[in-house]
Amino acid sequence: MALIRCYECGKEISSLATACPSCGAPPRPAIVPPPLPTQARPASRAKQLSWGTIALLTGVVLVLVIRGVTHQPNTPSVAASPTPATAESATRTSPPIETASESSPSPTATETPTAESATTSSPPIETASESSPSPTATETPYASDASVATAPPPRATYQVIGIPPGDYLNVREGAGSDYQVVTKLEPGTGGILLGTKRIANGATTWQEITVHGQTGWVNAA
Repeated sequence: MALIRCYECGKEISSLATACPSCGAPPRPAIVPPPLPTQARPASRAKQLSWGTIALLTGVVLVLVIRGVTHQPNTPSVAASPTPATAESATRTSPPIETASESSPSPTATETPTAESATTSSPPIETASESSPSPTATETPYASDASVATAPPPRATYQVIGIPPGDYLNVREGAGSDYQVVTKLEPGTGGILLGTKRIANGATTWQEITVHGQTGWVNAA
């Protein structure tokens, strides 16, 4: 049994006694020392290494992002470089279009001779004038790599004008008034095609024509 000393009278008493038997003073409560503060454990080396790795990866990612943003403006210049090649290919395909447009005006009738022939009444008045020519087909070829095939435009046709009503235009089988008359054309007769031959017989010029599938000569004075 442990003994303690009474703080009033100084006598020794049992530690289990509730009061001193001599003076009756209660025993002084034992002073319990306060607990020592617990020290924080140092962080483990594994956690330190993991944090270091995360910081390193973060730095690498930031460097890559900065480099990507820095080199990004160079991309449009590289993408725009194929444009001259496309322009060159377009210019190379243009010659077929130009040849097609140049060939279309050639069939237009450059000569506008008035087909004239001798008639029984007034030869100078009889003239075969050009009827309203059918419009020449000037097809505009579409721009494409394949060559465009254009159909030849129809030939210009003429009609008989300048002849009094009741008179007619003689079409002879040869270039001269001594040839036989093969057909007679009334005023307003159309569908006359001019031939390629034109002959001067004395003071008279004769023009080859084709009308209704029949070829003959008229006076083209």
